[in-house]
Amino acid sequence: YKALRALLGSASVKSLASKQYTGSAITLSENDFVYKDKKGVEKSRVTVSGKELKYGVDFEIDETSYVNNIKKGTAKVKIIGIGEYSGSKTVSFKIVTKK
Repeated sequence: YKALRALLGSASVKSLASKQYTGSAITLSENDFVYKDKKGVEKSRVTVSGKELKYGVDFEIDETSYVNNIKKGTAKVKIIGIGEYSGSKTVSFKIVTKK
């Protein structure tokens, strides 16, 4: 058996950037889960107990779990733990009109 480090359900997720409405289903990618801090250092938006989790190593997107991702408003999707992490967490993101 494999010892798990933590449940993804206990993760903190820093706000995801808004996505622009296109008229088609909006999906997220690995790039949506990283940001640059004030010093320009790339950081993960997903942490557990202060540890940054890496997309594709510690978690991935459950592509079948999107909700309300076709029109403007708040959409949701699940990220699921992989590797040393188990469980899932639902994250929200905004779909906004084109400026």
